[in-house]
Amino acid sequence: MASTSNTIVPRQIRRSRRSSLLVEIPALSFYYDCGNCTCVCEYCGAYFWYQERVLYLSRANHPQHTKCCKSGNVVLPYPLHPPDVLMQFYEDDHFMRNIRAYNSMFSMTSFGANEDDSINKGRAPYVFKVANRLRSFHDGEVLLSAEVVESLSHMLRTHNEYVRTFKTAKEIAQSMNLDSYGVRLFNVVPDRRYGPPAPGTLGCIVCGDDVTNAVYDIVVYSKSGSPRRVSKLHPTYMPLQYPLLFPYGEEGWSPSLHLHIKANKRLTNNMYYSYQINERHTYSLILRAHRLFHQYLVDAYTCIERSRLDFIEHHQQQLRIEYISGVYEALSRGDSDSQVIGKRVFLPATFVRGPRYMYKHYQDALSICKVHGKPQYFITFTCNVKWPEYRRYMDAIGQRDIQNRPDIIARIFKIKVHAFINFLKEDKTFGEFSAYLYTIEFQKRGLPHCHTLLWVTSPYTIQEGADIDKYITAELPDPILEPTLYRTVTTCMLHGPCGSLNISAPCMVDDRCKKQFPKPFNPLTTFDANGYVHYKIRVGSYHVLQSGIRTNNGYVVPYNKRLCSRFDAHINVEYCGWNMMIKYLFKYISKGVDRVRFTLQTSEANTPTTSSTIPVTVNEIKSFLDGRYICPHEAA
Repeated sequence: MASTSNTIVPRQIRRSRRSSLLVEIPALSFYYDCGNCTCVCEYCGAYFWYQERVLYLSRANHPQHTKCCKSGNVVLPYPLHPPDVLMQFYEDDHFMRNIRAYNSMFSMTSFGANEDDSINKGRAPYVFKVANRLRSFHDGEVLLSAEVVESLSHMLRTHNEYVRTFKTAKEIAQSMNLDSYGVRLFNVVPDRRYGPPAPGTLGCIVCGDDVTNAVYDIVVYSKSGSPRRVSKLHPTYMPLQYPLLFPYGEEGWSPSLHLHIKANKRLTNNMYYSYQINERHTYSLILRAHRLFHQYLVDAYTCIERSRLDFIEHHQQQLRIEYISGVYEALSRGDSDSQVIGKRVFLPATFVRGPRYMYKHYQDALSICKVHGKPQYFITFTCNVKWPEYRRYMDAIGQRDIQNRPDIIARIFKIKVHAFINFLKEDKTFGEFSAYLYTIEFQKRGLPHCHTLLWVTSPYTIQEGADIDKYITAELPDPILEPTLYRTVTTCMLHGPCGSLNISAPCMVDDRCKKQFPKPFNPLTTFDANGYVHYKIRVGSYHVLQSGIRTNNGYVVPYNKRLCSRFDAHINVEYCGWNMMIKYLFKYISKGVDRVRFTLQTSEANTPTTSSTIPVTVNEIKSFLDGRYICPHEAA
């Protein structure tokens, strides 16, 4: 096999050639396409992209994928063929637009979270986003069809064993003149196997005071003065919550499930839901449920996270709780009351995206800065739902809107991020770099975006404003010489319009753009007294019509020509040589999950000071959950 070697240039020669290194590199003329989803898992038949293969298990002509079934360890039955009437409704536009409303009408449990529907007022794709816990569809008035409701009701009475059980319970209670009753759904049924529940195996009628016995997780009451919370870990939670996804009442995940090959290990709910949301050759109601699929993804994610947090909460003694609950640590945290020392519920740094996890990465970033100095570039890479891969995939499965498949949006964006990092390494777009750090976030409209910090070696550091012009541009490209780049910049890299051109823009606060657009014209790239860069923005002769408004270079977000040409997306590149910005950037990329901010405070004058005051035990798990936002792209 032939081998290649790289020519090593002595350091002193490289430094002497600084002027030749900082040269303008022409924009790329080709786009990175990750191909079609044509690879098939040999164990479960799930489709995946070649770039998603596991490298150490794969060969060039035999890619292996493990996220679908863990190489045959997860064995679940294929979805049952849905009733014909439901399949017909799945092809109806009115039904699919209001599928969450129809599902909520027939749901036997309530969705107990706060939905944030304010993010769907713009032009971006629909996003189902919840805060804290889950509740039903948005409060806007929805006109539902009586014929559709009657057809769905008849279908569920015919096929769904839960509906028949509750109907039978009501009839028996009426015949016995019972004023109140409850239907118990068993938590564990030893003889239950995969598939829909058999008639007569779901539950029983219970009368009397023992209806709240802890042996049974779910009890459906005929009369109740207040709502009662249902465990998300119960196997009947999903079929009760989503009757239009499980018309036969198929059971969900259960703690009693085990792996196929490693039978001594349990099947986690993460493995279970990962198996469910992978496309296969069979028809799946879940993957074609449009906005209801958004809700299902968020609900499944909360189930997975709830299971992990329950394990942490029930194993506090194994998490070095004695060490962190010492007197010195307690006083340093502000636990001055001896009654609460040792009772804090601890969320360890091993919990992904938890406060300690993100703070640990924040400290790692500061350590990198201590060794390599301050980073030179801050890059934000945002997902573009108009990528051709999305369109080809939706055409292949017979669907139209990629916004209905947040799982595919997240998967392709992950492939693009890996290609983006490899491109920076191989292409040396900003020169040779000594370190990099990136994180993926899901904010605002829910679409994922990647924040990257880049450290370059000394020959490529920025010394003057003219050096920045080689890598960062804040002007419209020439539509004749660079038509592809011009299309990308005009569709992805323009802000607004706002300001005097559009005073009703969302970014306008007190009649001014909070992002300081449009930027003032500047003939040269300069640094101010604080080291903050002001990019070259000339008046120019290129303009573009945006929403019928003529905009100029003042609305262009700074970008790199090679990156935008390569990935056809919003890729904002900023020079971060300002010393005061470094700590802010590290906190920004390691701030953790998106959440709503609120404070409940009692004045000291109204606070009782008697010795009988009950001390408050700090629960880090509850603090992590309260106010948190979850969107379907993050859940996928």
